Amino acid sequence: MGMMLILQGALTQNVVLGSLLGVGVLVDLPRSVEDARREITLLGALLALATVTTWLIEHIILLPLHAQFLRIIFFMLTIALGEQALEHFFGWRISPYRKVILWSVVLGVSLQNTLYQRGFSESLFYALGAGLGYILVLVMMIGLHERLKHARVSRLLQGLPMILLCATIMSMAFTVFLSF
Repeated sequence: MGMMLILQGALTQNVVLGSLLGVGVLVDLPRSVEDARREITLLGALLALATVTTWLIEHIILLPLHAQFLRIIFFMLTIALGEQALEHFFGWRISPYRKVILWSVVLGVSLQNTLYQRGFSESLFYALGAGLGYILVLVMMIGLHERLKHARVSRLLQGLPMILLCATIMSMAFTVFLSF
């Protein structure tokens, strides 16, 4: 069951290409390998921390009080506080735009876990898969960006239009995994 949730999070319900959460990564790629490493580390730690805390908040506070309408507020506060604590712990500074991208990915994973009523361990497996899916898209987009720098492309399609066109094709390719 765990492996299926990991594959589901990474491929069939990819948070960037399938759900369009964190799609900002397509627009603004990390500037260096070090920035990408920091972002991946922060995302992994934030996904783990937020998955545990949002699951506990959902099942200990919101469901018993029938206060599911407060879910997004509680989840966003949890993610923001967790991100600030992790930034302080690691001693890194992340740009506000990159924070919004990470927050949207983590919020999407937390909301999908509650939507599909996943248990605690299932939520962790899905979060692991979502993190791996984000890394997969990030690596693919960095490689694609490098190739497009040297490709002959019409002036009308240079830059963001070509990136979004390639992302659309990649998203369609990821839908093939839905049949499995």
